[in-house]
Amino acid sequence: TLGGAAHNIEDLTALDPDMLVTARVRMYGIPRVILVPGQGFGTYDWSDHTLLLPAFPLNNMADRAAAYALGTFRWDSDEDRVIKNGYELIKENRNKSILDLNTSFYKDYFLWLTKEKKGYRILPRNTHKVFLQIFAPRSPD
Repeated sequence: TLGGAAHNIEDLTALDPDMLVTARVRMYGIPRVILVPGQGFGTYDWSDHTLLLPAFPLNNMADRAAAYALGTFRWDSDEDRVIKNGYELIKENRNKSILDLNTSFYKDYFLWLTKEKKGYRILPRNTHKVFLQIFAPRSPD
C-alpha cells in the first residue's frame, strides 16, 4: 500500500539523515515516490527525481524494495564520489564492473540500514568499516 511504502521510506531515511542534504535534494527537493505496478526491487529514476517502488515487492519484502530505491538514490546522487570511491576500495569489490559494483552496494546498503544500524553485525568487516566512514554523521562546516 502507499501508506506502507511511505512508512518504510520514512523509517529508512531516518537511519541515514545525510541522504536529505545531498546537492540533488538541495537543487530539486525531496524525491517523489511512485508505486508502480509490478514485482521486484525499488529503484530511483534520475531523470524524473523519483523513487519507484513496486506494488508487489519481491518475496513480499517492502523494506528491501524501499532500501534498494534509497540505495539507488544514494549511489546516483554521489556527485563527489565519496560513496563510490570508498566502496570500490573494498577488497571484494576491486575488479567488479560498474553494474556489479552498484548492485552489490544496494544489497549492502539494505543490510546496513535494516540490520547494522539496529546493532546486528551482518556485513563483512571491511565493508562494515567503509560504511562507518562513508555514513558517519558529518559536522556542518
